[in-house]
Amino acid sequence: MLGSERATICKLYPLWVDAEDKIVYEADDFCFFIKDKVPIKEALHMLGETEESIRNYFHSIKQDWVENNKLHRKMLTTLLKETTEK
Repeated sequence: MLGSERATICKLYPLWVDAEDKIVYEADDFCFFIKDKVPIKEALHMLGETEESIRNYFHSIKQDWVENNKLHRKMLTTLLKETTEK
């Protein structure tokens, strides 16, 4: 899937927004942006994103967590229980 068809979290990856509202890398060393030390502005360009779009994705995910916290916890608990039972 490309572009707007991707899930919001996938559009955000490998970037994140820190406590100071600054765009930073969030991913592990397997991300080629990090391995190749690609500057964030260049990564944004390569991804077809902007600082504003990344912040919007981040705040959308954060708001979803706030509004649906109990549901997310229930789903996570269920998934973890199923994983440990296998």
